[in-house]
Amino acid sequence: MNLKDALIILLVILAIAGIGLRYYMLSKDVLKAVSSTDYPGERFELGGGGKTSLFSYVYSMFFPYERNLSNPCEASGMLSIFPIPMLVAIIFLIRNKDRKEHFAFLIPALIISTVFSIWCIMPTSRLLAKLTLLYMVPGARLAVPLGFLQILLIIYMMGNIKENHKVIENKTIAKTVAVILSIILLSIAIKTDVEHVMGNLKSYICGLILLVEIYLLLTINKEKNKNMLIALLIPIALITGIAVNPIQKGISVLTEKPVAKKVQEIVKNDPENNMWLAESLPNYFLASGAKVINSVNTYPNFELYEKILGEKAKDEEYRKIYNRYAHIYLQITEEENTIELVQADAIILKINVEGIKNIGVKYIVGTTELDKFSNNEVDFEKIYDEEGMLIYKVNY
Repeated sequence: MNLKDALIILLVILAIAGIGLRYYMLSKDVLKAVSSTDYPGERFELGGGGKTSLFSYVYSMFFPYERNLSNPCEASGMLSIFPIPMLVAIIFLIRNKDRKEHFAFLIPALIISTVFSIWCIMPTSRLLAKLTLLYMVPGARLAVPLGFLQILLIIYMMGNIKENHKVIENKTIAKTVAVILSIILLSIAIKTDVEHVMGNLKSYICGLILLVEIYLLLTINKEKNKNMLIALLIPIALITGIAVNPIQKGISVLTEKPVAKKVQEIVKNDPENNMWLAESLPNYFLASGAKVINSVNTYPNFELYEKILGEKAKDEEYRKIYNRYAHIYLQITEEENTIELVQADAIILKINVEGIKNIGVKYIVGTTELDKFSNNEVDFEKIYDEEGMLIYKVNY
């Protein structure tokens, strides 16, 4: 590496550090609030659990066309062909020791990829978690940057490995290795397919595509094979992404549904009283302009819980429940106000009429008839009822 290259790398590092510092300064209050929570602030991860996202690239092209997926977002990952880019990079470094100009990128990328791979695939130790600063990162979440690193390796090797470089020259060896690796990776993908996408036919299709991808990567020093790999990956990326709902259908579901239009109308006509509770789909109505109290809370609103829970809000038992990043499910009740922990990032808020009055909610949207909760102090006036969705105006 010459002085000019070193200066360029230094400037890039300084630029990235400057951008990071700027965003930290803009977000430091939020970061401080989140880090002070019981979840995820007190979370201490040891890794593992990322295999589904790591190997879903094998079959993720089918996600947009499946109708019975529970959570394709959690299972999705980069089109990374993991761990083949790492393997090819290692072979290249071993067989081309005189090409030291490539070490500056490939060696750090491989070190980071190896650490990320270990963290994604298996539980580690508290010491490693501390040393790598990954103790706040779930293994499944780290699969995304690890996949992105593999893509960077592919791009780098496509641009820098030439015909005169050594990778695997013998076609028979390359084909044999590709067959073995494709069988192993396909088996792992089938085993970790939590969405049960892979049927017999789909397994054959994915296996064949994987075999070709691996072979082309193993022989990436051939210009013809580079072009073939690009020609293969582009349509796969298009097939995977072009049918995703927002691209295929647009975002009219957020703006054109009758209930969304009604919410927008209410927000426009009554901006002074724009305070809502949503029994279902709170974030959906947030997109319509409603200030939904129980939309996803990045960090807790302590004042809100004090109004709802009263003195109980100070109890350690309750604080541990609401002091977190949380999806908040709503349940109107005639009993006392309380909250329950459903899972690490989800709580149920059970609130009665008195609690609704205390927080000053003006509108409630959901699927439950609220007329029965009306009393001398609070009246629930139904102002919308269509296709099972109800909107009530709360009169005090």
